Amino acid sequence: MSNRISYNEIRDLSEDWSLDVRNNKPYSGSSVQTFLKKVLTGKAGDFYYDPDTTRYLIFSDAESRELYLSDREEYADLVIGTFDAPANYTAEIYMQTPASNVILSGSKGNYIDFTFDVKSRTGSSTGEAVIVTYTFNNSGNVRKVVQAYGAGSSVHFPIDSYLSDGTNNISIVVTGRNTLVSTMTAVNFTVVNLKLTSEFAFATPVEVGDILTFPYSLEGAGVKYLEWYIDSVKLADVDTITDLKVTRTKSIDTSEMTAGKHNIQARAYITTNGQNFYSKTLYYDFVVCPENKIWNDNVSYALLNIVLNEPAISTVSFNVVQYTTFEYTVAAYDSRDRALSLIVKDNDVQIHQLSIYPEDTEDLTYFPTTVGTHTLSFSVEGYTCNVVANVNESDVDIQEATQDLALKLSAKGRNNNETNPATWTYEDTTTTFNNFAWNAQSGWNDNALVIPAGSSIDIDFAPLNGDPIQYGRTIEIDYETTDVQNEDATILSIVDSTTNAGLSLTASSASLQSSGGANVNTKYRDGDRVHLSFIINRLSGDNGRLMFIVNNGILERAASFAITDSFSVADTMHIGSTGCTIKLHSIKVYNRALDVDEAFCNYAVDADNILEIVDNNDIINETTGLIDADKVNAKVPVLIITGDIQPILDTTDKNTTVYVDVEYRDMQDSSKNFTATHLRMRPQGTSSLGYPRKNLRLYTASKYDCVMTDGNGDVL
Repeated sequence: MSNRISYNEIRDLSEDWSLDVRNNKPYSGSSVQTFLKKVLTGKAGDFYYDPDTTRYLIFSDAESRELYLSDREEYADLVIGTFDAPANYTAEIYMQTPASNVILSGSKGNYIDFTFDVKSRTGSSTGEAVIVTYTFNNSGNVRKVVQAYGAGSSVHFPIDSYLSDGTNNISIVVTGRNTLVSTMTAVNFTVVNLKLTSEFAFATPVEVGDILTFPYSLEGAGVKYLEWYIDSVKLADVDTITDLKVTRTKSIDTSEMTAGKHNIQARAYITTNGQNFYSKTLYYDFVVCPENKIWNDNVSYALLNIVLNEPAISTVSFNVVQYTTFEYTVAAYDSRDRALSLIVKDNDVQIHQLSIYPEDTEDLTYFPTTVGTHTLSFSVEGYTCNVVANVNESDVDIQEATQDLALKLSAKGRNNNETNPATWTYEDTTTTFNNFAWNAQSGWNDNALVIPAGSSIDIDFAPLNGDPIQYGRTIEIDYETTDVQNEDATILSIVDSTTNAGLSLTASSASLQSSGGANVNTKYRDGDRVHLSFIINRLSGDNGRLMFIVNNGILERAASFAITDSFSVADTMHIGSTGCTIKLHSIKVYNRALDVDEAFCNYAVDADNILEIVDNNDIINETTGLIDADKVNAKVPVLIITGDIQPILDTTDKNTTVYVDVEYRDMQDSSKNFTATHLRMRPQGTSSLGYPRKNLRLYTASKYDCVMTDGNGDVL
């Protein structure tokens, strides 16, 4: 039979399927089947709106659509047509960020800035919120981030954590929250890997006539140029380096230098499209001694190693952003080889005092909280040098509370090599240190006072003295407990033995109690850093007769105390334990009740990641001042319940039932989205039935006529 039929391909619809003119045989059934599948596959059976391109894509069926969405490159041939969506509305983006940007690897503070609008066909604004999808593509490594913004927002989106070395192509798709109309634009950030580092021993002097050796490492693609400055004067010769990564030594002849303090600076650059892109400038002081180190007069110098934005010509200066940490290194030289006391001041306010031995160095940090021009002075015996810090305002609108501040002790920037590390003062308040070794395990370390088991401090300040209720009182303690051997071990107890009123901290819990027994408390784990604000409000006014615990910026506990209650305790603070190690970051006391927003601001300022904290909590609508559900959804998935749930909120009967619709939205992974209609919902639990907000339980069984669909609208 196989010789009597044709297995050739049917070429077009006009052919007679009963006769293949090429062999005078009828076409086989398989030839006809192949031809029909080919023709039908090309027919439109499914339409899909693609928000990334704002176009409709046409598929032969839903299966082809799903394959295409699973891998757009692999199944691109399944798209049999496209067309633009009808434009009843238009979305517009007004970019402030240039289309093309070149930055150095490691640079911080990079943002995408733009405004947007959604307009009707007549050109009037709809006042609509939008969803913005950012797609970062670096050599095929793709990351998507989805954010939500209210109408009229000015977008200032931080991108440092999404950039990689090389070319970063960033697409920005703005989609109306209700109209779904979209528009797209793109920007480019080229991140240049140009890293210059050095281990120059700037604390070690050289004699006049000796060769100064400056070791350095330079890394970066392409031809690199290295320029040098001695005593703020640029040298004529520029080193050219073509290797991807080199470690070399620069030799400087000191025979023409005078005895005394000098500086050396180095910075690298590359040239792209006729424009130079510079690395940071490495700045080092150093000392040139007379022959045999015999000085005519005794001299002392403060020496600095600072990374500058550009070479220092007349003034040594650097730029820093408010609430960020700037790191630098200091040393001291004395012609008599003595240890020197180095004092560092910020606008005449002392921030460090260190004992520095010959040829030793000390790493320090600078954490500015106020903007403007700051003068940092570095003084040793008979000598002072100045550096200008240009403190730029932070992008975050956060300020530390200062009104009615009665005590502030902060470990930020403290150092065990200070002239007297056993000092911690605020105005007339002093601290006594008991049994400290002044090392990383027992002393100042990583912006904290480490108090090991068996050590303690006494602060001659009574935070609950007098009548805390009269004007309100706030006690803030930022700390963590580690190496916990006894979870109930006391670390601070300010409790009146007669009334039981007071504040108590253990290795795993904290509580504040009134004389009448009103109590707020919290728990934490070994190694958790907690910033606790214990707030006692006045008898009247906002929050009258309420006491709070604000834990890491979040109002965690509240209780009402009686008008006859007292919190008065005359005891001063003794902090220490035999059952754990305490890492104490700061203590503050205010003679008023902070509000919760102020407590959050203090938490953010005291933390080491203020920008991240503020970004994570950016959920307020700029126009209404209320929580914006879309902004919340951009941070975490949300479940939206629609229906009359008041009967559940009012009941104490766990069998009370209502029927609701729900929508689950995950902006970062839309494949998890789903909706459900006619779900049964009732209260969950027993003790929680008395709460203002109940625990809720949802039933998705089909016997309740529940229908669930995925993000594409397909029934599950």
